[in-house]
Amino acid sequence: MGSYAWNVGQLRTLADTRVFVWLNMLFILITVFSSLIYLLVNMSEHHSENPSIHTEAFPEDLRWTSFFSGVGKIAFAYCGAYFYLEMMAEMKTPADFPKSMAVAVPFQLVVYLSVGIIGYLYDGIEARDMIVKLINKEDAPALYRITNICLYLHLAIAYLIFAIVTCRNFHLILAPTSVDNYKIRGKLIWAAISSGICLFSYLFANAIPNFGAVISIQGAFLSPLLGWIFPTALLLAARRRCLMPMAKNWLERIAFGSIFIFFTVLMFVGAAGTVIDYIESLQESNDYPFQCSLK
Repeated sequence: MGSYAWNVGQLRTLADTRVFVWLNMLFILITVFSSLIYLLVNMSEHHSENPSIHTEAFPEDLRWTSFFSGVGKIAFAYCGAYFYLEMMAEMKTPADFPKSMAVAVPFQLVVYLSVGIIGYLYDGIEARDMIVKLINKEDAPALYRITNICLYLHLAIAYLIFAIVTCRNFHLILAPTSVDNYKIRGKLIWAAISSGICLFSYLFANAIPNFGAVISIQGAFLSPLLGWIFPTALLLAARRRCLMPMAKNWLERIAFGSIFIFFTVLMFVGAAGTVIDYIESLQESNDYPFQCSLK
């Protein structure tokens, strides 16, 4: 068991995680669709037991800060540009990458919409931020445990995949000659880097109350830059360097202009709104660092 854990901890390329990627997909599908089926089956009974549940097309208490907080989370969820180049670098045929996006993006959209719509119909304006929280652990204890275990495994594998890229970059900076060295020296350096990043991630995530609000801040400020503005700007710069037209047609001009305008506004106004929302949430709650909360 110790040898297996050591070998998993020594995964250094995305190609090494192929099995985990498929497992990750399985775990998140089980979590999402099991939860959705539970909500659909129990929706009528839940509404009859809770007649006060209602939905609003435009919530009366919607503020610009909470609006941009939600938009920031959406931007964070769809921000993968900082990771795509790492994936393409290890593909046998990088030109096939757009095919994966053609499948992944619509799938994400359908899943996000399904979770949001069904979760909101189930619990109305009281709907919480995680769909697994809507499962009644007293009525369906087995389902509650299974979905939460699968969600935990999904997050653990997602962390593993992202950590490999982060650790490899640190390894390239600190000890570039041992990046692909699987002898004792290379393994010890990789273990030190990966363990340090894991410890820092744990401390950072648990030391900050209301970590979800921090994700909104990151999504509102960094995601527009890393996921939309920088990639678009680099594409235009590459075309200019290759003496190509900056935009092939008027649709591209509209798309590029919309990206720059919308995500620049989101970066500044959204970040300000999410920071204000985060400060207010700290004042209203009694959360403290390293508190384990199930709210």
